[in-house]
This record gives sequence, C-alpha cells and structure tokens, in this order.
Amino acid sequence: MCTEAYVAAFIDGEGCIQVRTSGWPRVLVSNTDRGVLEEMCQEMGAGFVRLLNLKAPGNRRPCWYWSCHGREAVKLLRQVLPWLRIKRELAEKAVLYHWYPPGHPTQDRRVASAILQRDLLSR
Repeated sequence: MCTEAYVAAFIDGEGCIQVRTSGWPRVLVSNTDRGVLEEMCQEMGAGFVRLLNLKAPGNRRPCWYWSCHGREAVKLLRQVLPWLRIKRELAEKAVLYHWYPPGHPTQDRRVASAILQRDLLSR
C-alpha cells in the first residue's frame, strides 16, 4: 500500500513538477518498475502510467513514467505537500500559481498562501 509519504518520497527523488504555460501543473515520476508506478497511480487516484523508452541502449531496462496533469496534479500535490522535502517549495508554487496565475485580477498570493497553510495545519 502506497502512503502519501511514500509517494512524496518518490516525487522528491524520481519526480518532476512543472507549471505549464496554461497555468496547470504537471507531475511526472519515472522508474523502471512499472508496478510501483501503477500502484501509486491507483492509490492516489490520479494520472496514468505510460512507457517512456522501450528500446533503451545497452543493458538498460525499459523506463516507465506516471503523469498527472491539471486538477489531478493540484490534488496530488496538496495531498503529498506535508511530506515533500526537496521539491516542497516548487510544489507550493505550482499550487499557488494554479490558484492565482499571472494576470489574475486578485494576484494576492498571500491569501492563497494563508489558505494553503491553513489546509496543511488542519490535517
């Protein structure tokens, strides 16, 4: 069973958090163990697992990736945020950017930050 802390550790070590030009975040995690990625995908209820590289050079094994986009990525990041260490600041920025993208009329990131902190403290 994958816990939120386990998924956070995978994102910290093997993952990538991006904010796309549309303002929606994307979370990618790659690994050669398809099973663990599919388990995380199923347990967290977000994203999909796809083959990244079938014909790896030399003796390398095929590489798989778990990808979450948009609302699923926001939900996932909010779930694992308390346990992220390396990519915590990036995850916070991705969630805040989603709430208040550049050009948004309010642009008050302090409000969004306070809401995010309140949500984290209520767990």
